[in-house]
Amino acid sequence: MVDEDTEMLPGDVSEAALHAEHLLGCRRNKVPLARTSQPRRRLSRIDHHAAKRAGRAAGWLVRFASLLSAAMLAAGTAAPALSGGRLHVSMSGSDVNEGTANAPLRTIQRAADLAQPGTTVHVAPGVYDETIHSYIDGTVDAPVRFVSDRQKAAVIRPSAADGAIWENSADHVIIEGFEIDGSNSPAVRVGIAAHGNHIRVRSNKVHHILQEGANDSNGGAGIVLNGGYYGEVDEHAVGNEVHHIGTAGSNRVHGIYHQSTGSIVNNLVHSNPGLIGIVLWHDAKDVTIANNTVCGNAVGISVGSGDWYQMRAPADNVTVVNNLVYDNASVGIQEHGVTGTRNVYRNNLVYGNGVNWSLQNGLTHHGTISADPGFVRYAAGERRDYRLLPNSPAIDAGTAAGAPPDDMDGLRRPYGAAPDIGAYEWRPARSPD
Repeated sequence: MVDEDTEMLPGDVSEAALHAEHLLGCRRNKVPLARTSQPRRRLSRIDHHAAKRAGRAAGWLVRFASLLSAAMLAAGTAAPALSGGRLHVSMSGSDVNEGTANAPLRTIQRAADLAQPGTTVHVAPGVYDETIHSYIDGTVDAPVRFVSDRQKAAVIRPSAADGAIWENSADHVIIEGFEIDGSNSPAVRVGIAAHGNHIRVRSNKVHHILQEGANDSNGGAGIVLNGGYYGEVDEHAVGNEVHHIGTAGSNRVHGIYHQSTGSIVNNLVHSNPGLIGIVLWHDAKDVTIANNTVCGNAVGISVGSGDWYQMRAPADNVTVVNNLVYDNASVGIQEHGVTGTRNVYRNNLVYGNGVNWSLQNGLTHHGTISADPGFVRYAAGERRDYRLLPNSPAIDAGTAAGAPPDDMDGLRRPYGAAPDIGAYEWRPARSPD
């Protein structure tokens, strides 16, 4: 195991790694954690559960106040109807409405305030100028689900925001199908910051985050799965596209950042001039990184742990398979900080990076393809298409172990003898009817 004082990446990744408590400001039931020169205080399990209980209580108070205020509005205004487990949000709605399909709410935040276990929040197409904090827990059988009714057509584009565009602090929550656009908030730090047990952030498009290019210790990212601070587990980023996070020289800004347990699969992480496309740090372990396409970042994939919140432990039992890692300026796939000996690197296509591999503890990679991936279109200055050409060496070159059952487009894999490498499973073009 590598000593924690080992030299890190350019810019010192150990110090550069994101700290969730510094990324996010106070939102309803969260207390801001100021950065000081004192060592970070790790939460005991008692502290953690007390904080969670306090947060839940505050959340229910907010929800009760929202219901009460709605009931006290203009005469004849009905309280929101939650029967059936659905709430609807539309640009044409009003937050004094019931939240039905015929009387939708106006803001996603109002729906987040009213949600309860089993609620699905349906968001109609439109551009929503707001930031969101989801804080009501679901359950294992009744998660709270936020879904764009048409994929990527519900665009969340706040004006002059900072912190996170969407912050989740609840358990059993799914955030699915949104476009998270920071282009009107150049100082915003994070697209989606999600902590909680059993979280799914899937099929979202997150882009143009931290376009002012800040390079301070607060960092930034497209998606942060930041449950490590609270000892939370089972957090997943699936099928997201993350691009244009940070600017050149923003060496503390990343694409997808994970600090707990779970998975990062089927994501397209590209064109991020900050530092790392996909990074594990803090308390990360037991993570599957599979079938991602990671191109045009400073570093492709980085596996490590350090600056622990709970206890000192290596990033171990990490499975890195079927990833397509191409054209990253510094390193393709690397380990850094403290890592274990049970990490697996198998059947990845790693090519055209500054340095393709940099592993620790004597680990080696297996089944690696070192060849041009054969994208449909990758030329500079063109709108790129990261799907595979019929002669791509990535086709049928993956392993079934760790491969998700569907690709980024929702198509079943494998199509051929074995899964393809990368986020997209190749299929022949359909002939005209």
